[in-house]
Amino acid sequence: MVRLVSLSVILCLILFLGITFFKVIMPFLLPLFLAAVVAMVSQPLLNYFVKRTKGHVRIAAGITTTIIVSAILVPLCVGIFLGSLQIFTTVVNTLDEANWKKTVQTVREKVEISNDKFHQFIDWTNQYLDKEIDPLEQTQGKKQAETVEEFIRKNLQATLVPIAKRSLGIAASTVGLLGSVFSALVAWVMFIIALYYFLADGYSLIESTQSLIPVHVDYQRRLIDQFQKVV
Repeated sequence: MVRLVSLSVILCLILFLGITFFKVIMPFLLPLFLAAVVAMVSQPLLNYFVKRTKGHVRIAAGITTTIIVSAILVPLCVGIFLGSLQIFTTVVNTLDEANWKKTVQTVREKVEISNDKFHQFIDWTNQYLDKEIDPLEQTQGKKQAETVEEFIRKNLQATLVPIAKRSLGIAASTVGLLGSVFSALVAWVMFIIALYYFLADGYSLIESTQSLIPVHVDYQRRLIDQFQKVV
């Protein structure tokens, strides 16, 4: 019985540690996999720079990594810059003095029209509903006023609570956005570092892992060559 309990506890610990390890290492698996695929695809470019640098593999790997990362980041940065510039231009044009005065004038005209309609409604109510109010109606009016006040207070509370929750949700989403940006930066750094070392030490890594695979070395090399040709 004691052994079964011990084995159960050990099994639970192994499962917990395995799930935790997977959760921690999972964000790094995709950058490593993409770096390995890109390194495999960019072998012709690496071989070209190895010939141009007279056999300096690490220098060629650095140049290849710089070119690949630049080919990805430069269009991305240009697109973000152009989008930000368009947003800035739109805001500046909207807040320009002439456009701003036009917007304010339009809003002022709408407010004046609404004010006139409101005064017309007040005049109409005073014209058709003007009458003397007896004490009983005054008491009923006070009760109605208290009822309306209570109704407004409850509705105001019911309105402010969702607004407060929404504000907390916006704050939480902001924190989540910052976390996503940080995770993306870490993933990019991992991708760049892994890509460089896969290009610089790729053949050494392949030779080291060939002894661990239960297949003849010639078959492994032929499979790698065929994969490179297909890719």
